[in-house]
Amino acid sequence: MHPVVGLILTSSIYAALLWTKPGRRFANNFTWLSVVIGVLLVWFWLWVAYPAYVPTDVILQYFAAGGAPIIVREFALLVEKYNDVVNHERDQ
Repeated sequence: MHPVVGLILTSSIYAALLWTKPGRRFANNFTWLSVVIGVLLVWFWLWVAYPAYVPTDVILQYFAAGGAPIIVREFALLVEKYNDVVNHERDQ
């Protein structure tokens, strides 16, 4: 398996886990730890791909690939919160 594919898969699984009710609670209560876990996922896959030396452009590409699922999750949460506000206002 190519390391970028592994990174995207593990980041997507991590984002899906953070989407669950316990995952949301964890991310809200321990934001710093949820970020550290995400960063460690990226560094792990960088180490798999480049155990000796990692070019700077590759680091940026890996962080973009690893962060994309989390960014999608955050946008989905924003849409969900917006819809909750709109529905709450509509119901009043």
